[in-house]
Amino acid sequence: MKYLASAEQTSAHQSLRAQTPQTQASTASFTPVSSARELREVAPLTIHKDTLSRRARHSPRLVGERAHRFHFLDAPSIDYLQVDGNYVTIHVGDDRYLTRATLKYLSDVLIPFDFMRIDRSVLINLQQVDYIERLESGRFGFQLRRGRYLVSNRERSGAILRLLRSSVR
Repeated sequence: MKYLASAEQTSAHQSLRAQTPQTQASTASFTPVSSARELREVAPLTIHKDTLSRRARHSPRLVGERAHRFHFLDAPSIDYLQVDGNYVTIHVGDDRYLTRATLKYLSDVLIPFDFMRIDRSVLINLQQVDYIERLESGRFGFQLRRGRYLVSNRERSGAILRLLRSSVR
């Protein structure tokens, strides 16, 4: 059986507009819903923006495997990700971890957290970049803080130039 909040819990109700969130929580009541039709007819529960913004601020954690152990890796600590056959290798300093997720999926998840594809098979963490230098034939070299040097391909040069021209990140 599903439950939905009654009108007294939503912010659209007149009597609750003046109440604080603490009072709203104490007056909440729930109505049982037995069918999908009734579910569509009842007003949806409102979501507070604070809850969403708190979740959005936290960077994701990836799960990488090394030596038959699974490790939780915070996105800011990752240097870069690289395709390795059917796997993606996650590079954190000198350590390497494997994951079965595709680089396309990982780039969709990580691009809002300062990651950028510099090659078809490489996704780099811009927070770990010490400097970028322009190379011949439209390529760029990325010097990472932990000593690794990665080179982009020409197809990604437009996106890299847009990043460099925006200058504030």
